[in-house]
Amino acid sequence: MAQDAVEVRSVYKRYGSKRNGVQALQDCSLTVPQGCIYGLLGPSGSGKTTLLRALVGRLAVDAGHVTVLGQKPGARGHEVPGKLIGYMPQ
Repeated sequence: MAQDAVEVRSVYKRYGSKRNGVQALQDCSLTVPQGCIYGLLGPSGSGKTTLLRALVGRLAVDAGHVTVLGQKPGARGHEVPGKLIGYMPQ
């Protein structure tokens, strides 16, 4: 059985304080098998950029679990972003 390329489980991310902040991701879960192409669609402010930044290790989540190719993004020695996965923000 092939390893999943992306695994996101019960991820939460909030910007700002609990009272005046914005909940960008709430209980977000996603699995992308290796070799699949997925599109991430949604309106402005729905958390797409927040999720992508977490997947490439550019943003820490408040709670939950994120792995890319079996490792935590941004971990020392992990090539995400890098040789294995590129990241091109708009």
